[in-house]
Amino acid sequence: MKSTLRIPAHTARAFILAALVPSTALAAGGTDDDFRVAPSAHDGMGALQLAHPSTGGQGAGYVGGAFTTGEDFAAPLGYRRMASVHLSGGFAVANWLRVEADMPFVSSIARGDQSVDGAGDLQLSGTLPFIVPGTRNFGIGVVPFAEVPTAATTSADTLEWGGLLTLGAGDGTLGWRVNAGLRSDTATTREVVMGAGGNARLGELFAAGLEVVSTRPAGPTDPGTPEQANPLETTAYGMFGQDRRAAVQLGVTAGLIPDAGSPTYRATMAVSFRRVGIVGDPDSDGVFGLDDACPNTPEDMDGFLDLDGCPEPDDDLDGVADVVDRCPSKAEDRDGHEDRDGCPDTDNDFDGILDIDDECPNKPGITAARGCPDQDGDTVPDPSDECPMRAGSPLAQGCPDYDRDRVPDFRDLCPTEAISPKIDPIRSNGCPSRAYYSGGRIEILDRVNFEFGSATLSPDSYAVLRDVARAIDANPDIKSVEIGGHTDNIGSAGANIRLSRARARAVRTYLIQQGISSRQITTHGYGESRPIDTNTTDAGRYQNRRVEFVVVETVSR
Repeated sequence: MKSTLRIPAHTARAFILAALVPSTALAAGGTDDDFRVAPSAHDGMGALQLAHPSTGGQGAGYVGGAFTTGEDFAAPLGYRRMASVHLSGGFAVANWLRVEADMPFVSSIARGDQSVDGAGDLQLSGTLPFIVPGTRNFGIGVVPFAEVPTAATTSADTLEWGGLLTLGAGDGTLGWRVNAGLRSDTATTREVVMGAGGNARLGELFAAGLEVVSTRPAGPTDPGTPEQANPLETTAYGMFGQDRRAAVQLGVTAGLIPDAGSPTYRATMAVSFRRVGIVGDPDSDGVFGLDDACPNTPEDMDGFLDLDGCPEPDDDLDGVADVVDRCPSKAEDRDGHEDRDGCPDTDNDFDGILDIDDECPNKPGITAARGCPDQDGDTVPDPSDECPMRAGSPLAQGCPDYDRDRVPDFRDLCPTEAISPKIDPIRSNGCPSRAYYSGGRIEILDRVNFEFGSATLSPDSYAVLRDVARAIDANPDIKSVEIGGHTDNIGSAGANIRLSRARARAVRTYLIQQGISSRQITTHGYGESRPIDTNTTDAGRYQNRRVEFVVVETVSR
């Protein structure tokens, strides 16, 4: 006689229903369920089976397929390895009714390598919401179901029926749902089925979630009967294709207690294709049919791009989600001051001066000091005031300046003698000088004179050259200075070149004697080639006979 393994109906259905995930069971947003196969929900044993109180809108539907493989506790036979393939589909004949069906094909290998293959129970169900969840709202519905035997070896012996109460909600980013109900069969077996889960949208196309489901006997039972086992299991899943016509979903399930029907592991992969109703509103957000770019996720209806049917989690694109953004339509200014509230802070320090005009936006100040504090009241902001506790001149960095030469008295070595207005007061010691560094040159206020027709320096030039040396020393960023000699046009061009070169070298020799490095000074004789005035008058020729100091190279400090 040929030996045939008879699978207990309860544990067989646990694996038959495990594959019912043609796409997301917890659609991110939690208000639409086009991809879920409702028959798995009433069993409370498969992966991703929680029902949701929504039909998907009139005309919405789906078809899909799934493959599941795993191993479960199958008392008294020990562990059983099973695999199943499912074909399923659903259609919303009205906003208040969706019908669904699933046909599984099962292969099971038990202890001793005894195996059976064939069709499982035909799963039929309907979804009838009586409070339909809209955007950010709560929904309630009922899911009647039936499991019809197919007379196959892998099918149950009795007809089963029952119903679920389902509750759910979501906001386009997070969703949750809870199921509870009863199941019965012609053998008067009754069970309580229950489950809870949540999900999150992790990007434009990806959603992930977690479910916990279980069954419990509805009355006194024989502890030795595997039909009355108490499986408890959890499923983690991810879905790619959120709000798209095609979706791929992966789920992993594990039993939380070692009881009959609980899986040691189960892995499921599913693919589904859906259709949005031409006149329906799958996510109940008030955007119908093909106008809804996100038919499976409700529009947030916050007054920003509400006609496209897609929620905008961050309307102002400031990186602060609208759910915690106090100013969802105004972008945060990201200036380091209260940047987490989502509101731009136009006056961080509340001093009445807008941050855009405030040089000290995080410290209360006055208008005269450009929004900065000014302790001495001299209108120079404290951060720029070299004497913040003593009122002074704005031209002297906020310090007292007796001779009004813009050099603060506390570092003015000649507080009663003013420097030239052309000299940079930041670089000056406050004493008058005939030379100063400005605009890439060492400018001199007196002439460098020579004996007539020679390269011998006149004694009256020594003072200005000493100031040139001090100017070079006072500016360590000066790396190289060219001393240029120039003449008028009296005499031959060759003679003027030689004379201008000799005069430039004489100046270099004197500066080296004043302590300037020879490597820091170069010379060049230009002769009459670069006049700065006319050579037709004595006054013009006088201006053309000159020595210039050009800074040719600097170093950063």
